Amino acid sequence: MQEVMIDIETLSTTPGGIIHQIGAMTFEARSGRCDAPLFLQPDIDDCLTCGLTVDQATVDWWAGKGGVSQSCPRPLRDCLKALTDYIDIHQPRQVWAWGADFDRSMIDGAYKALGLEAPWPYWMTRDARTVHKLAFPTWRPAKGEISHNALQDCRDQIRRVADAYQKLGL
Repeated sequence: MQEVMIDIETLSTTPGGIIHQIGAMTFEARSGRCDAPLFLQPDIDDCLTCGLTVDQATVDWWAGKGGVSQSCPRPLRDCLKALTDYIDIHQPRQVWAWGADFDRSMIDGAYKALGLEAPWPYWMTRDARTVHKLAFPTWRPAKGEISHNALQDCRDQIRRVADAYQKLGL
């Protein structure tokens, strides 16, 4: 597998905000084959202690979805170390996310809050949404199609990248 898809769920839309889920999965862009799922739940209280912030509008949005539940929260530092180890082990050519600026800037903000560096250089990240929109310019997600579970969203985004690669003949 040469690529990694990353997705996060947050309690803010501003860099430096709390991340309460991190999902990652290796994949092949052309086939959509995926493997090696990683699912992490940074502890919300620990994130606050580390200086990450909450956006009330985002908290209210989650409340409308039934709230945020964490079955196995871990300290933020442990989660970021696990993500760094994951990237080090899999050595991806590219790290993808759904959007050019959100997931990457939020993850960078968490690493920065702990005095750490993200495990990939700026030039390694790719935007799955843009690739998908090139192939399917009128596509919009159906209501309820986005799960807001970081690992499931990784799977869905990988499928969308593979569909786009196929349609574009890449």
